[in-house]
Amino acid sequence: MRLPLLAALVLVLIPGISYSQLVDRDQTLSVQLMDSPYVYLDRDGYVVATGEIINHDLLSATSQILLRALFYDHQDQIVEVVSGHPVLDTLPPGGMSPFVIKSATANPDIAYASVSVLSFDSSPTKPDNLVLSMETIQRHDQLLVRGTVENTGDAPSQETVVYLAFSDVFVRSGILDVAEIPIGDIPAGERAEFNFLGSPHYKATELSYFAESDIFGSAMKLATIPPHDQNPNIFVISDVSVRDSRDRSVSSVGAGDTIWVGSTLLFNTTMAYPVQPFAYYVQIKHSGETPYVEFIDTVHGVFGASETEAVAVEWTPESPGVYFIETFVWDSKMNPLASKGPVSIIMVN
Repeated sequence: MRLPLLAALVLVLIPGISYSQLVDRDQTLSVQLMDSPYVYLDRDGYVVATGEIINHDLLSATSQILLRALFYDHQDQIVEVVSGHPVLDTLPPGGMSPFVIKSATANPDIAYASVSVLSFDSSPTKPDNLVLSMETIQRHDQLLVRGTVENTGDAPSQETVVYLAFSDVFVRSGILDVAEIPIGDIPAGERAEFNFLGSPHYKATELSYFAESDIFGSAMKLATIPPHDQNPNIFVISDVSVRDSRDRSVSSVGAGDTIWVGSTLLFNTTMAYPVQPFAYYVQIKHSGETPYVEFIDTVHGVFGASETEAVAVEWTPESPGVYFIETFVWDSKMNPLASKGPVSIIMVN
């Protein structure tokens, strides 16, 4: 088996910078990238791209697929070249395989990458004599997956590997990560167990599971990942501060005086792949018999390697009164990434 790497061509900038993606599909090639890869920065600072490739040849299987990724800096100079292969050694006619590639080093100068299919050969098709059955899939603090793989062929299955491809229907390429579970040899007519306990990408909602050995393949099956017991608290809003133009903490201000409302966000780096775009919302309500929202503002950002982030918005109150300050952290789809911050009160004279 080969380690999973990337296929096709993509142009992408690192998360946290405005970026675009470009996929170049050579229509003369039978092996192509299905869609633009999903690209992110992992917890160790490596650039990672994921997705799927497809064999459009409906008569022949393909193997020995060679891929190459070029990583560029902000001056459009190549700083890294990485070669590799898709997850599966052999793609059956019309078949697909996930891919995962990451930069060779945690290089902060990498700005974008281009990836291409260099070559591939036709090969005999591996029959689907490996039959997988899912027995357990539970999600608590970690994801637990248990199942069996049966060799229904008439020959031993050697170098057998089970793959779990984690995906999210809202991600362009779908694929977020791939786990590899080595099984080894399975005699003809016998079965073996496979187990996985770990923390895949926190956005994963589905997993595809499949297997391959030296002479056999399997059908690709799909399972739904149970939701978390509650939304993961990727962030913690540790405080809410109100400061004046002299950077002093205040609990009362005059109408017309500008203040800054802010928080220190703590990022839960135990979550998988902690590169997370976020929006910090500040909502200020006027108290009274009928409270109403006086002010709303937002700060957008991307968490990367750091574990804390100070964010603040500016507000100039116009009317006297008592105001309640509420803070939130959401993603781009308005899903909460943290519990609501502590409520603060400010008096405007």
